[in-house]
Amino acid sequence: MSFLSPIACPRLVGTWTVQSVTLMLARDEVKWMLPEGLELGSAKATEPGKHPVILYFGSMFGARLSVGPFPPTTNYLEHVVGVPYVFYKRGRGKRCGYRGPFYYMPQLFLDDLLFTVVGVLVWGFNKARANFMRETQRSMEASDHSYTVSSRQSNQKLVELNWHADGPKARVENNKAFELQRQIMNHPVISRQPLAIGPFFSCSNYDKTWSEAEVRPIQTQTSIHCLYVPGLAPADYNGAGITEANPFGSFELQTRWSLTFPYECGCARNTE
Repeated sequence: MSFLSPIACPRLVGTWTVQSVTLMLARDEVKWMLPEGLELGSAKATEPGKHPVILYFGSMFGARLSVGPFPPTTNYLEHVVGVPYVFYKRGRGKRCGYRGPFYYMPQLFLDDLLFTVVGVLVWGFNKARANFMRETQRSMEASDHSYTVSSRQSNQKLVELNWHADGPKARVENNKAFELQRQIMNHPVISRQPLAIGPFFSCSNYDKTWSEAEVRPIQTQTSIHCLYVPGLAPADYNGAGITEANPFGSFELQTRWSLTFPYECGCARNTE
C-alpha cells in the first residue's frame, strides 16, 4: 500500500537506520496520547484491549531538501513515539472522505536544532531537542548496542534501548515477516497545525525506498525512565526479534526516505 499526495516535490530526503520496538499497551492508556479529533482504530494482529505503540531510535544521514541549497545536508539522531491505526473521528475528513488509517506521533526528540524548528513550524510535529548517547560493545560472540535519550534541561534519562542482532539482514521486498510493519510505515503521518497545537490537522507521506531497504530482527530491552508521553508509563520491556509469527517484534531497518510537504488529510488516497 502506498499513499499519494497533491504535493509530490520538493521533499525532504535522506537515509535512515532505525531500531524499532513495539509495545502492546492498554487501549485506555494509548488514548491519552491522541489529541481531540482523533481516535484509535482496530490494529491488526493485536489482542483485544491492546494497541501498539512504536518506539523508533533512529540515525538520520544526509537529510536535506530535494531541491535548492536550504536546509544544508545534516546528520542527526531522532527518537519517535508513534501510534499506528489512528482515524479521524466521525464527521471529520468530509471533503475528500478519507478517515484513516493514519500514523500519529505524540512526541519526537532530536539533537539537531534546525530540523527540530523546521519540523514544528512546517509539519506541525511535536519535536523537541534532547541529549543522545550511542554505544557499542563488541565481543567474540556478538555486538551489544545501547541508545539513550535524556532531557537537555536536567540530563535525566527519558528512555534507554539495549539491543543486539538476532539474525542476518534481508531485503524488505517479499519479506513476509516485515509486511505488517511495511504497511504501517506507509500510512500517512498526521500532525496538528499550527505548531503541533491545533486545532487543524495536516498529513504528509514518509515514503521509503522499499526496493533497496534491508531489515534484520533484533533482541531488545527498553527502559522507560519517566512519563515523557502521557500513557507511556515508566517500565522495562523485553522484545523478541520480528518473525512471521511475531510481526510486532523488534527490528533494525536501513532505507532511503523522503517526506512530502503537508497536505489536507482527508485527501489522502491509497493504492494497493
